[in-house]
Order: sequence, then structure tokens, then C-alpha cells
Amino acid sequence: MKSCGLLLLQLHRTIALSITRAPRLRLPADVSAHAITVVDAAALVGGSAVGGGFLAVPALAGDLGLRPAVLGLTLAWAFFAVAALAYVEAAHDAMAAGPREGEAAAASVRAVARRGFGPQVAHAVTFTFALQLLAILAANLSLARAPWAAAATLGALVAFAPAAAVARVNTLCTAATICGFVGLSILSFLGGPPTVSAPSQWAKLLPRRGWAVPLLANTLRFGEAVPVVVGRFGARRLPEAKAAVLLGSLVPLVLALIYAAAAARPAAPSLLLRGATGVAATGAVASTVLGCLMAVGQLVQREDGAAPGPRRAVAAAAAVALPTFFAAHAGRDAYLLLLRFAGAIPTVLLYGLLPPLAALHARRRAAPRVEVVPTAALAAVAAGALGMLFVNLSHLVVVR
Repeated sequence: MKSCGLLLLQLHRTIALSITRAPRLRLPADVSAHAITVVDAAALVGGSAVGGGFLAVPALAGDLGLRPAVLGLTLAWAFFAVAALAYVEAAHDAMAAGPREGEAAAASVRAVARRGFGPQVAHAVTFTFALQLLAILAANLSLARAPWAAAATLGALVAFAPAAAVARVNTLCTAATICGFVGLSILSFLGGPPTVSAPSQWAKLLPRRGWAVPLLANTLRFGEAVPVVVGRFGARRLPEAKAAVLLGSLVPLVLALIYAAAAARPAAPSLLLRGATGVAATGAVASTVLGCLMAVGQLVQREDGAAPGPRRAVAAAAAVALPTFFAAHAGRDAYLLLLRFAGAIPTVLLYGLLPPLAALHARRRAAPRVEVVPTAALAAVAAGALGMLFVNLSHLVVVR
């Protein structure tokens, strides 16, 4: 843990260029702000949320029961949807102020945090982002049969292939993931009526040790793509940004609900079932790991565009080696634990607490240029995020 902390401290000062892209982000850097459409932006938001975390949906449905799982997923979506709209407002305020660094940079999480709360909070945000990155990378590599081989293969692709080729491979992995999950759901629904479902565990939605909320939050988080979408639209296209965020956020919700319902139905073992399972799992893990590795590469980029020096290269290698080492030794048992941690601390801080606080602070500082979310809703989301953080920290984020 000490070495991991030193690594994060070394990396957090160079994260500015990547803070708007979380581990599953797939937007080429050369896309024009005026070329993006609502459909493209919605696909970015939805696609950034569908990855390795979705492999935990059957475990969620089996642990909670179908009805509590459906309610929990829906509430998690509503929570993050309001928080995302709050971020749209805070970023719009920053962009409309005429920042020197340009609209896209002003919409980043780091820039919004710095504008609202100062450089110290901005550094803490970048540290939290890096912590989330390492946790998600380790969680997904723990599902691979050969974590070192997977990290080396995908790492070589990111390091040596053209950026356009990497983006194309990542898009194909995302498409394979969605197709695989849809195929699994169809085969399950065709398999027959639901089996005797597990009893509903409503109490696991309540604040207690081992509650399911961190896993629900990590499954449906989509806030990583919101800063990029807002920055691409710019300050003059606020209605389109709001529409894209809400439309895109429905993609992971609908897919998760269908997958949870399908998990309660029998599916006879078959070649098709094994194929769909393999496609979904491989695509989900590969797309998430690729996104993590691309973010690691951006963590060590110099702001002046010069080639990274030896220290940055060593830091990048260590940022990949540490989670790979953990995944290789901890095995698949670490998967849910790491996802719970990512959903319990970094996700709530970055995409649940920061957006409403930034929007509220902007309203107190000056008359807001536009109000996207009612003040009462902002206060409710901020209070909910603080409550979740308190429960998660008090229980040390352990799995029952």
C-alpha cells in the first residue's frame, strides 16, 4: 500500500490531460467540438458504462433477489443521473466564463474542482481518479486466466499501435460486450420460465456491513464520460449536452435490468451459450483494460507535448505492474472486492459528491448562468453521497 501511495503521488500532477477520460472512455482526441451529435455523445456515455463491471450483475441479482436488484439499479441510475446534470451545470458555468485553456479543458473534472474549491481539492480529485483507475484495472485483470499475458498484450497494443487502431479495437470490444450480453439474455429468456428465485434481501439495500450499494454504484456509473461530452458540445449547446447525458445513461440501466432478469431464468448448456458468455466476458474485460491502459499512458504525458522522460516511463510501467501483480496473486476472489471499493469511495466522491457541491458553490459565488437541477435535488444528492461515504468508510469497505 505504501508503494502504491507513492506511485499515485508521483502520477497525480500529470493527470490533467486524462481526468476527463475514465477507464472505459473511447473518444478520439481529435474529435471536433462542433462535429459531435447527440447520438454520438449518448453512445459515448452509454458505452463508457458498459464494461467488466457488468459481469457482477448476476451476482447482484442472486445476492439481493430480482426485485431488490431492480430497485437498487434504478435508484443508482437516478442518483447518478441527477449528479451528471449537476456536473453539466457546473461545467457550463466554467466554460461560459471564458477560460484561457479552452472550453474542453474547462469542463474537465480537475478544472471544475480547481475553479470551485482551489488547487488542493483539484490534486485530491486527481489522486482519487488514479486510485479508481488502479482498482478497476486490478479487478478486471483478476478475471483473466493469465493476467500478465493479458496486460502485456494489451499494453503493447496501446504503447506501439496507432491511436486510431487502438480506438478501433476498443470500439470492437465494446460492441462485442453488448452483443454478448444481449445474446446471453435472449438465450436465458428462451430457456423457459424463471426458476425458484432467491428470496428478496431488501435489508442489503440498507446502510450496514456488506450492503450492496457500492457494487450497484460501480455497475451503473457513467460520470466519467460526462466531462468529455459537455466539453465537446461547448457552452452554447447546453440542451443537447443534457439530452445526450440522459439518453446515454439509459443504455447501461436498460441493459443491466434485462441482464438481471435473464439471470433468474434457466439456460441449458449449449455451444451458443458458451459462445455468448465468452464473447461478453472477453469483450468486457478487454475494453475495460484497454481503457485503463490508455488512461495510464495519458497520466504520464507531459503538458508541453514532449516525450515522457525515464521517470514517467517507469511510473507508467509500475502503474500497470502493481495491479497486475495483485490480480495474479489474489485471483478471481478479488474481483467483487475491488469493484466494491471502486464503487464505495472513488465513484461516490468523483461522480456523486463533487458535481452537486460544484454546482451549489457556483450558485453561491455568483448568479448562475443557467440552472439545470433544482437546488433541493442538488442538496439531496450531496447529502446522499456524504451518507454513502460515511457508511462505506465506517465499515472499511469489506465484503461480507
